[in-house]
Amino acid sequence: MAHSRHLHAVDATTANGVVTARIIGPAVEEHRGEAIVETVGRVIDEATDSVRALVLDFGNVTFINSSGIACCIRLCKGIKEKGIRTIIYRPSGKLRDIFRAMKLQEMFELVDTPDDLTAVLAPKGTQGRGD
Repeated sequence: MAHSRHLHAVDATTANGVVTARIIGPAVEEHRGEAIVETVGRVIDEATDSVRALVLDFGNVTFINSSGIACCIRLCKGIKEKGIRTIIYRPSGKLRDIFRAMKLQEMFELVDTPDDLTAVLAPKGTQGRGD
């Protein structure tokens, strides 16, 4: 069952053990970052299915400052303790460069295309199969 919650900074949905948080751009700074952390945390806590992944969709984001990055890191660390992985989906080239320069690709998986996202989210043992 899919659930949805919208706040001015993020639209978060849950389906099949994956929370997808579409960040409403164009910028992620301290206040929006805090709203994202709060909303996504609540959605994960309220999920009826076991959550295995968080997809942060940055497709509408063109700017992130250090406070926004800190919020993303805090969110990732908090859910990693619960065994939930974090995927940064559709970051712009500029955002990808920022995440790489800060070596955050070791904390988040960076994914650009729907096909790559499907492959990353596929249950282990099914990747690469033509089912």
